[in-house]
Amino acid sequence: MKKFLIGSSLIMLAALSYGQLKSEVDIDRELIIKMNEHWDKNAMAGNMAANAEQYVKDAVRIGYGTVEVGKKKILKTFKKYDKQLTVTTNENHIKDISISGDLAVAIGDFTGSTTSLLTGETIDEKGTWVDVYQRQSDGTWKSVCTVFSETKE
Repeated sequence: MKKFLIGSSLIMLAALSYGQLKSEVDIDRELIIKMNEHWDKNAMAGNMAANAEQYVKDAVRIGYGTVEVGKKKILKTFKKYDKQLTVTTNENHIKDISISGDLAVAIGDFTGSTTSLLTGETIDEKGTWVDVYQRQSDGTWKSVCTVFSETKE
C-alpha cells in the first residue's frame, strides 16, 4: 500500500509538472511578441534604425506604396524616419501567430501618431500588417518579409 501511494503521488506530481512546461511553440510565440514590444519601444525612443536588426539580410518590406529589398535599404529608410519624424504614439497589436518548423507568420494591426520635424504636422495612422519570420541558426527569429497597409476611416 505504501508503494502504491508513493508511486501514485509521483505520477500525479509528474503530470502536474508536465502541464506547467511550456511547449517550444509557446516559447517561440513569446519571442515574437517580445520582438514586437521592442519595435514599439525603439519607435517611441526615436530609434527606428534599431528595428532594422529584426530583419534578415535579404528581407523585403512592403508598405506606403513602396517595396524595399534588403536590410540595408530598410535601415536607410528607418534612419530617414528618425531624422524627419518624432513618433508620439506607436502600438502594434498581434492578432495571431502561426508557427510551422522554422517559419512563423504574425498578423496584427497598428495605431500611431507621428509629428514631422520639418513642418510640425501631426499624422495619425492605423492599419494592418503581416510579418513572416524565419528562425535563425542561433534560435532567434528575424523577419524575412513585412507587408503593411494603412486603413482609411
